[in-house]
Amino acid sequence: MNLEDCAAPEVLKQWLHLVAIGRVDSEAKIREKTRRNVRYYPLSPPLSTEELGHVVRSHRQVENGLHWVLDVTLERATAQRIRPFSAG
Repeated sequence: MNLEDCAAPEVLKQWLHLVAIGRVDSEAKIREKTRRNVRYYPLSPPLSTEELGHVVRSHRQVENGLHWVLDVTLERATAQRIRPFSAG
């Protein structure tokens, strides 16, 4: 698929180094429910499927770690979550 098919010309003018758009389809099964998600990533340079997967997973790991720090710092974690790991 050409970039022109995916984005309006005015958008492409703003993304001068955009050479490809990566698409990631994900599926999460929790109990009996299945949640599907599609995400798009602007790419420069173009990446193989394996490279895009690695980049997306790495980014998610960093993001999840930052959210954990925020939760602990802002005391968003409940006592019930913390209790199993406490000394008492």
